[in-house]
Parts: sequence; C-alpha cells; structure tokens
Amino acid sequence: MAEYQIEWTHSGLAALAPDPNRRRCHRDPAAPGLYLRVSPSGAKVFYFLYRLGGRGSRLRWLRIAPLGHIQLSRARRVAAKYRALALSRQDPATAGSKPEGGTPISEVAERFLAEHVAKKLKTRTESSYRCFIGTQILPKLGGTPIQSLTREAVCEWHASAVGESGVGGVGANRALSILSSICTQAEKWGLIPQGSNPCRYVRPFSEAPRMRDIQPWELSAVGEAIRRSERESRHTPWALAAIKVIALCAGRVSEVLFMKRGEDMFLDKGYAVIRDHKTSGKVGGKRLELPPAAVEILQNLPQKGDSPWYFAGRGPNAPMSPACLRTAWNRICRAAGVQNLHLHDFRSFAASEGLEQGIDARTTAKLLGHSNSQTTEKHYLRVREKMFAKAAAKISSAIVKAFGLDADED
Repeated sequence: MAEYQIEWTHSGLAALAPDPNRRRCHRDPAAPGLYLRVSPSGAKVFYFLYRLGGRGSRLRWLRIAPLGHIQLSRARRVAAKYRALALSRQDPATAGSKPEGGTPISEVAERFLAEHVAKKLKTRTESSYRCFIGTQILPKLGGTPIQSLTREAVCEWHASAVGESGVGGVGANRALSILSSICTQAEKWGLIPQGSNPCRYVRPFSEAPRMRDIQPWELSAVGEAIRRSERESRHTPWALAAIKVIALCAGRVSEVLFMKRGEDMFLDKGYAVIRDHKTSGKVGGKRLELPPAAVEILQNLPQKGDSPWYFAGRGPNAPMSPACLRTAWNRICRAAGVQNLHLHDFRSFAASEGLEQGIDARTTAKLLGHSNSQTTEKHYLRVREKMFAKAAAKISSAIVKAFGLDADED
C-alpha cells in the first residue's frame, strides 16, 4: 500500500509526481500513522491511519489537511496527538479533531474554499485564492485557532509577509484581504462573534498605481522582434498571433485566449462577444471590438487539429494558458531590448492613444469593456508629456497675442 523511497520534506512532497493510473499512499517513517495520499489528479492530502482496538478492529482513515494548507511539521504534530488519543481508546475523529482553543485557521480556510470560493467565484479566482492561502496564510497562521486570532497577530503577520516571502506589498495586501474574507465567513458560520473580524482596521501597504505607457521605439522594437521570430520559427504561430490580437484589440489576456471558433465570433462585423470575463457576473457578456488587422489574423490562423480554440494549448482540447503566453512574450521583450512591459499595458496604451487622438473617455471605456468611464480614467488613461505641451501652448495663446509675444510680429 505504501512507498517509502521518497523525500519526506515539505518541498520533496510538493514535487512528488502522481501516478496517473491509481491513488498512492506514502507513509511517513518519522511519524507513526501519518500518510500522504496522492490521487491521480495530483491532489495530496495528509491522513492519519489508526485502530481503536486490537489487530481485529478495522482501520480508520482520518483526514488532516491537504499539503499546502498545512506544513509537514504541523501534520506530524497533529498525527502524534491523534496517536496518543487512539492509544487511550479515544477516537481522534471526535475527541481530538480540534486543538484547544477552537477551530484552526487551516480548517476554516478549507471550508471557506469549498463552501464559498468554489461556489461563488470564478475558477481562475479560486486558483489565486488557493495559492495565497497555501503560501502566505497557512504557513504562519494555519495552526492558530481562529477564535484566538488577534488584530495584533494579524498586523505582525502582514508586516512580516513582505520581508520573508518576497511577495511585495501588493501581494501582502491580497493575502490580508483573503484572510479578512475567511474571518467574515467565520462570523457567518458562528465560529467567532459578529463584528469581531481581527483584520478590520489593519492598515494595508500603500500601492502605487502602475504608470507605464508604451513608447514609440518600444512598439517598433517589439514589432521587429515578432517578425524576426516568425522568420526563424522561434514560437508557435498561435502564441505570436495571440500577442498581436491582444495588442490590437486591447483585450484582457484571458478574454482573447479563450476565444472559440464559430462561437460568439462575428468576424464579418468586426467584433466578438465575450461571455466569461472579469465582470460577467455583473454585466453579462460584453462586446470586444476587433480591428481589421485582428480580424485578418484570426481568419488566417491555422486550426490546431480539432481544437475549437483559436489559440490552442498543449492539451487536446484546451486553450493556451496565460503562463505559456507570458513565456513567449517575455522572450519577445528580451529580444527587443524592452524591459518591464506587460501585455496588459496595451490597454493603457489604447486609452492614452485614444485621448491623444481626441476619442472621448466614454467611448474608450466601452472599447476596453468598462461599464464606468471613471475606471478607465483612474487606472488606464495616461496624459502624455507632448499633450501637456500642446495644452499649455493652446491655453496661453490669448496671453501671447495680447502681450505682443507672437513670433510673427518680431
């Protein structure tokens, strides 16, 4: 049933490859009764195996927590506690499933993911939540009973997140927001009193907005790098086509990558209908305008086998992943000598270019898929330096004329 030749460290277990044909159970040689179950899908969960009687009694599996939601060292401590209860003929499933002081945050987080996130949020959002919970929250706070979590402890954890994990202030703020959501759900479930969320009034780190406008020379350099890559076949045609279409239509990466052939695509009219997007839960499907150049790229893009996706991924029926596209894009930028440029920056470029060419903010907001033009103005519009110079000259023209400063009169 068990295999022993594995590295029993947290990183070693995380790197353990699953068997695609069957579930495997690995026994911890350092903690009697502790096992790691690895399913064919790759899910890894700690279990405690025990009996309440002699050899004739049945074996019982008690789930502890998934790997990533709990550290190996804590799983071993939990297993030791369960074993002590089992040896005293107490069932750990009922007598010792919760530590003194209440319900551990790791258990509340697991319930939060299963009952709230998985049912109400998008799959990509769920994946992000799981990552933050597993890497930022549980390593430090997973074993703390949620009833004992104080605002001081949250402040200390939040302040240390940047220096120790290297996620930066933005990442620490996201982890704080998720922890606050977990505590809010704990209030609703009656685990902690109403209004006692310890994350309330914890001051987040300041977040400076990203101020990045694409310069003309960068556009030219990226364009040349793409053409060179096409000549040398450095990337798949689908990756390069995706980069071009994202830049042309200023769409979100996920919106473009998930385009399906013959489904909500109106290439003859120059647009696509995106059903699943960032705010689809509020506004439903949205229209993504496709300039003529983008339409031509999509029409001439070869189909990969029987894949229904315009930008096919490695799997037989899966779109290209954002991670794969990001790898191709980073290589293009390195070849072009361009630094710190994201594909998402083309949305800011579209807003700033539209402003310079006299397109009103409301129209630009519709093009970007924003229901409120204030979102466009706050996060995407960048007033370029040459526009300041033109505005200053235009505003001062009456004074120049009145004061006789016009160059024509010299």
